[in-house]
Amino acid sequence: MNRNSLIAILLLVIGLAACASTEHPVTGSLVLYGGDTLQVLTDGTGRVLVGPKEHAGQFIDATVSAGEVLVVGIDQESRATGLFAVQETGGSPKLLLAGPFQSVAASADGLLVALTTRSPDRRSDRYDLVLFDRRTGDVTTLATGVGTYGTTVAWGPDSTSVTYSTPDGLIRSVGSADHVVQELGHGQGPSWSPDGRSLAYHRARAAYVRAGGKERKVLRRLPWQSDLVGKVYWNPAGTHISVNAAAGAGGKELTCLVVDVSSGASTSAVDGSLWCGPWVGE
Repeated sequence: MNRNSLIAILLLVIGLAACASTEHPVTGSLVLYGGDTLQVLTDGTGRVLVGPKEHAGQFIDATVSAGEVLVVGIDQESRATGLFAVQETGGSPKLLLAGPFQSVAASADGLLVALTTRSPDRRSDRYDLVLFDRRTGDVTTLATGVGTYGTTVAWGPDSTSVTYSTPDGLIRSVGSADHVVQELGHGQGPSWSPDGRSLAYHRARAAYVRAGGKERKVLRRLPWQSDLVGKVYWNPAGTHISVNAAAGAGGKELTCLVVDVSSGASTSAVDGSLWCGPWVGE
């Protein structure tokens, strides 16, 4: 082996070590929801916040807010849908607002909650985007007909706008005060990083992060994966995202993936019927 070959091998080893060093340890705990169960996953260990005894129904979407997990749920007996609050330590859900809600996101201070709700016209399958003010109890409409059943919402940087995805794959934001709508690109399940600099979303079975006007693919389609579904969530440190991967016949099998946005390395947090939810902790 000549000197040039040794140098090439040495550079390769250094390069691999550098790539490995870009991976960050996962910080924060991941909320999982589905059916009548809401739990928190920490270092691979699950802790049930709400189970069948506390909630006989179904959880649809979740967000975090100042020591609480806010969830959209359906009561099994009445079939009524509403926004509920659950303490991060667990307990029975407390009804905050009744209504046919689908997706939920809380502002940074937890005082404003963005929700998608079925349009008043029952002949339409469209959903409107509304704001719930927890201080006053007022509900105001931000935009009408923004999406359908699968549309998700997330607060934008500085909690001055709400970002959402449309049925035709556009990502838009609407100002919470001026109601001005802006287009941000193409994708589904958008979510802003904690520092407000990066937007994560999925499109065509892959996950992306856009920052500084540049788009970067952080998760390619896995061999067993049929699609990515639902909302993307950031961990508190802004180093990882979580997203749901569908597999199996009809995409009915779910796997919650945690992805390092720097290296693209992904791990399976949980397999089964539970969806990735928001992150809690530091």
